[in-house]
Amino acid sequence: MRVLVGVAIIAALCGFGVALYRFVSELPRTPTSRPIVSESFTIGDRPSTCSDLFGVCDYNLQLSYNRWGRQLDVFQDAPTLGPYGRELGFAASALLGLQACDVARTPGRTYLEFLDRANVEHPEATSPQLFPFWDLATRELCPMAR
Repeated sequence: MRVLVGVAIIAALCGFGVALYRFVSELPRTPTSRPIVSESFTIGDRPSTCSDLFGVCDYNLQLSYNRWGRQLDVFQDAPTLGPYGRELGFAASALLGLQACDVARTPGRTYLEFLDRANVEHPEATSPQLFPFWDLATRELCPMAR
């Protein structure tokens, strides 16, 4: 009799497990979008949001802007960015700065990963042309504890 009760309990638990699995597997698989606040910072004496500065901002760019956007002024007319920085203009320079911060603040990632990321949008840029963006970003925009 005990054996039959044990078998019945195990069968009931297995049935419950199968039913739970089917219920969970039929839930919608669409990712839930996480709303993010669009911060506004004063850049060049006027308030700017991420989309004001860069156009369309994806989730990661908006997060970066919200985190470091307050200090983006360091990329306005920065003589240390060299001729390539002057040629790019402020918005593209600021975007490279935010990308440098994203890479620099990710454990185990280095300037070489920043080069790979920057060369996606700026394939013509050389390492010596991009290093000033990395340097300025890691010194002023998102300084690392040393």
